[in-house]
Amino acid sequence: MFYIGTNTKLYHDVETKSGPWSGQQALGGKAKQIAVANDADGAQELFYIGTDDGLYHNYQKGANGAWQGQASLGGKALSIAADLDANGRVDLLYIGTNTELYRNVQNAPDAGWQGQRKLASGPTDFAEPQQP
Repeated sequence: MFYIGTNTKLYHDVETKSGPWSGQQALGGKAKQIAVANDADGAQELFYIGTDDGLYHNYQKGANGAWQGQASLGGKALSIAADLDANGRVDLLYIGTNTELYRNVQNAPDAGWQGQRKLASGPTDFAEPQQP
């Protein structure tokens, strides 16, 4: 589980195999909104809009791996969504602070990012369907 604290800091908590939660763990960074997707290898990718409206991401190195720390993806956003596309790449959609819709997708599963690409102008909201 990922969440933004009342102090705007990012946290996560994991349910253990025996049932109880592991306890709140800080991930670093401050956020207004978050989105989460799993990589093709099962690692988790956390995307967030920082308190400065910047677009950031933090990810695990492999399934259940260590968190790699905050990294900027460039751009500024009002709203975000993330999912795995049909090719196994994480797909990030977001409305920029200029109210234009953008997409950034991994080059290949578990690889770097292609960079911001404009999709449309003027959306006020969007939803990305989950892959089966």
